[in-house]
Amino acid sequence: MTLGDCRKCCQQCLRRLARSRAAAEAGEVVDRGLDPAQDDALVRQPYAMTSPSLDDHRQRILQAADYIVANIARPLTVAEVARAAAMSEFHFHRVFAAVMEETVGEFTLRRRIELAALMLAYQPERSVTESALAAGYSSSANFSKGFAAYFGCRPTDVRKPEHAQDRRLGTGFRRAA
Repeated sequence: MTLGDCRKCCQQCLRRLARSRAAAEAGEVVDRGLDPAQDDALVRQPYAMTSPSLDDHRQRILQAADYIVANIARPLTVAEVARAAAMSEFHFHRVFAAVMEETVGEFTLRRRIELAALMLAYQPERSVTESALAAGYSSSANFSKGFAAYFGCRPTDVRKPEHAQDRRLGTGFRRAA
């Protein structure tokens, strides 16, 4: 993402914000997905949004990634993670995908699978179900299906000695470009 792309996107966000602000002043109920304090700050100082630096975006996205990792064991929404990065949901999703080269959902899924794989490999006392639940999966069936799609083997194969040299961990899938 270039600085020109960021400016264009921020200008679109400002136009949407101005339209929704006008609608709110007309008495319509509007949910902008922002905390009231963030919304007021954007209205008072819109110039701050028109030229954010790429470093600022990267810093906010890294904050969001840290938030995801810290809360990986529970269900997360894009809106919640966007609030942690102090960005609107729409803008956050676009910038996250540009900076990380994967969507928020793909990032979260990848981190959950990798965390569970590490638990399986280095905590043999944990069952597959315990590892899946600790990594934020709702069931071991969902985990097993995702694990097989990502690593190309079953979760129980990670613990088999005959696969010690031939573990396909880390060869996961990537979104088609």
